[in-house]
Amino acid sequence: MKRLWLATTTTVLLALLLVGTAEAAQESWYVYLGVGGSYSSYPPEVEKTLDLVAEASKENVQISLDLFGFYWPLPERPRSLLGIVINGASESREKDGKSARVDSYLIGFSSMHFFGREPGAGFFIRADLGFTEYQVSSSEAVSYDSGAGYGGLVGGGYGIPVGEGARILLNVNYALRHAGGDNISTVGMSVGCLF
Repeated sequence: MKRLWLATTTTVLLALLLVGTAEAAQESWYVYLGVGGSYSSYPPEVEKTLDLVAEASKENVQISLDLFGFYWPLPERPRSLLGIVINGASESREKDGKSARVDSYLIGFSSMHFFGREPGAGFFIRADLGFTEYQVSSSEAVSYDSGAGYGGLVGGGYGIPVGEGARILLNVNYALRHAGGDNISTVGMSVGCLF
């Protein structure tokens, strides 16, 4: 996972050096997608299910995703965006033919505020609030679904316009998901595109 994150970060930074920063056009609405790595903390019974396969190690795959994000600028504050997004985190472990996986997601209302000259430029903060759920599947234990719950996310990062209509967002987020009477917390680092 560290190699994947390093390769992704290096590729993005090289692309930014080659393309350079540019003014992005002000949009009437935006689409946001992001992918990166994560670290999650689970309740004891979920951790036990994962440990039946393998202890946390280099072979684990932990990802963070932002999907289907749609945002609209506030008319009186165009550097502030409101919208909806799905934030997800997944961890999978495999060893000796055994496998286990935990998927958690938050479907919520989201807001981003940029401190630069326009949306997608400079430092920004983000907050999400919505509905959450997680699923645990394993070849060694009973799979289950937490049922619906609630959760939130706070984070921030830096936006870089890379052309007319495209912006790269470097993010660090903390999400807390409460479902099935349990909490799952996730720290995610991702690279996203706002266009």
